[in-house]
Amino acid sequence: MIVFDLDDTLYKEVHYIDSGIRAVAIDAEEAGVMSAQEAYDLIKNAPDTASGFDRLAAVALESDSYDLFDIQRMLAVYRYHVPELTLPEDSLKILDWLKSKGIPIGLITDGRSITQRAKIRALGLDNYIKSDNIMISEEVGSDKHWPTSFELIMKRNPSESSFTYIGDNPEKDFYWPNKLGWHTVMLLDTEHVNIHSQYLTGIKDSMYLPAKTISLLTEITWQDNSLKEYAGKRSLHHSHS
Repeated sequence: MIVFDLDDTLYKEVHYIDSGIRAVAIDAEEAGVMSAQEAYDLIKNAPDTASGFDRLAAVALESDSYDLFDIQRMLAVYRYHVPELTLPEDSLKILDWLKSKGIPIGLITDGRSITQRAKIRALGLDNYIKSDNIMISEEVGSDKHWPTSFELIMKRNPSESSFTYIGDNPEKDFYWPNKLGWHTVMLLDTEHVNIHSQYLTGIKDSMYLPAKTISLLTEITWQDNSLKEYAGKRSLHHSHS
């Protein structure tokens, strides 16, 4: 079974952030603070999104719009907006390949349920992953610093003999799957836009390190001999069933 992280693995999280900023900017225009383009530029030119929201709130205060448009409203719009996201070509290719081979796919991600569910719907991931194999930290009660999500995946897929986790963040993505005997793969941030650092030097506990690093998700279809063998067995089984 192949299990993916979501943010900065199946898509780049910066695209979600940008989508949220655009939603807030449009709301700012509707509240009469300033034009959507001005609000977008104001936030984007700030050191970070939180600082941008602070700057926009200050403008709203000066324009007597603060009662209608404050930080809490911005956060709500950002968190609950319907994101405009698409899966990168490489993600589509690997998901289609896994689906065509009959290899089960899972997802383990940290975050708020409503936010992560909105991303999953926007990206069309429910076309590839059964609902029982989607683990969101808020829904399961713990994040990836704990084994809960990984153990649930194993419990719900008792017929699977091997599990692979593909993520991007060595701080929390690989420790527990390594401990549980999974194969671990880190997708390298070749564009240098990831939210979390991929530092590997200085990590003393090897359990935090991935067994393999790749530059493209599609590399697992030919680099990983065990996966190719597994896919072959799956195809053979399906042809006789």
